[in-house]
Amino acid sequence: ERDLVERHLVECAACRSELVEGQRAVASIPPAKRLRPARLAAYAGLAAAAVLLVTLLPRDEVVRPVVPVERDASGLTLPAAARVEIVSPPVNGELDTGLPTFTWKRDRSSAYNLTVTDESGRTLWTGSTSDTTLTLPADIRLQRDTRFFWYVDALRSDGRSITSGVHAFRTPR
Repeated sequence: ERDLVERHLVECAACRSELVEGQRAVASIPPAKRLRPARLAAYAGLAAAAVLLVTLLPRDEVVRPVVPVERDASGLTLPAAARVEIVSPPVNGELDTGLPTFTWKRDRSSAYNLTVTDESGRTLWTGSTSDTTLTLPADIRLQRDTRFFWYVDALRSDGRSITSGVHAFRTPR
């Protein structure tokens, strides 16, 4: 079930944004209040709803690029005009396995999170930066002649988050 949830989060920018906002909400609660029954029940309900959503999805669903969605701090959908634009690797392009580097255009965001997944949606690596480029660590090896996916989520200083959507790349033979 966890794999299904993670795969869905790779594909669905809206759910990924909700997860990030939920994590921020939990982190903002003072430690002494985190386990209050009402709050715990509310978060458990959200988690149950997410699991239910994922279990209702067809298991043979193909990973598709996601249309980026921008949300404000309250979770309201905003126009998708602003998004993280990728630079390299290009969509469905190749990425050298020697020094795999990911680049995107600067946005007015203050922090970026890059996630790389395999074809099944399993997260291989996640990194954070305030820059517009990240290189995979040397201990993360990408298998040759394989398809992978990547996306960048950005947190703006005004509390809004945006995403690049999911993009595919291949490693050379």
